[in-house]
Amino acid sequence: MSDEKGRSPPRRPRKPRAHAALPGRRATPLPGYRGEKRSSTPAELRLPSCPALTGTDMAIFSVYVVNKAGGLIYQLDHYAPRSEAEKTFSFPLDLVLKLHDERVVVAFGQRDNIRVGHAVLSINGVDVSGRYTADGKEVLEYLGNPANYPVSLRFGRPRLSSNEKLMLASMFHSLFAIGSQLSPELGSSGIEMLETDTFKLHCFQTLTGIKFVVLADPRQAGIESLLRKIYEIYSDFALKNPFYSLEMPIRCELFDQNLKLALEVAEKAGPFGPGS
Repeated sequence: MSDEKGRSPPRRPRKPRAHAALPGRRATPLPGYRGEKRSSTPAELRLPSCPALTGTDMAIFSVYVVNKAGGLIYQLDHYAPRSEAEKTFSFPLDLVLKLHDERVVVAFGQRDNIRVGHAVLSINGVDVSGRYTADGKEVLEYLGNPANYPVSLRFGRPRLSSNEKLMLASMFHSLFAIGSQLSPELGSSGIEMLETDTFKLHCFQTLTGIKFVVLADPRQAGIESLLRKIYEIYSDFALKNPFYSLEMPIRCELFDQNLKLALEVAEKAGPFGPGS
C-alpha cells in the first residue's frame, strides 16, 4: 500500500522470538512465545558437588598381632587421635583428682572439654608420666600447694600401658573364641569386625591361628586387603627370619619398615598389586 504521494507507510518493528535449536537441526521458532531472544546454545546444568574423602579424612590407628595362645606378639600405634584440653586454674582446684593405675585422673567435675577419666598430661608445659612430672615432682602433692597457683594443666585420654595392651589382646582372643562357639553354623571364622561410632576393629585369623587386628577410622577403605598384606609381610620378614622363634614377640626392623609402608599405602586408598 502507498499514500497519495506514492510513499509506502513505515513498517512496525517486529518483536524478537525465541528459538530452540537441537544439534544437527535447523532452529525453529517456538510458537506462541514473544519475548527476549535466547541463545541457541544449551545451558549448562551445574549441581552442587559433595566433598570427597581424602587420605587426611581417614586413618589407621593401630595394629595388633596375637598368637594362637592369645599372647600379644606385636603392637604398633600408627596414629592416635587424642582430644586434649588445656586450661589455667586458680586455687582451689575445682576438679577432684585421684590416683588410678599409677595415673592422676579426673574423678569428679567436668568443664571445658575436660571429662571424668581424663588424665593429667602436663603441668605448666612439663610432661607428666604416671604420677610424676618429667622433672620428678609428685603431681598430687604439687597441685595441693597453693603457692604453685595459677597453674596450667593439660588433660586428655590416658595412654595405654604395655600391660594393658597385653590384657586387651588376651581378652579379644577370648571374645573371638566365644564368637566362634556362639555361631549357629559350624566352622565359624569368629569375630571379623567390631564397629563403634569412632573406630572399627578388623580381624583376620590365619589357618595357623595367628590373628592380625587393625583399628581404623570407620570411613577407611581397603582394610581386608591390608590385613592380607600384613600377613604377607609377616610371612616374608618374620617367618623367614632364621633368628625368629614361632609364637614369640616380633622384633624385626624389616618387618617394621614394610608394615609402616603398607599402612601409608592403605591410608591413601592405594591398591596392593603384585609385588607391592
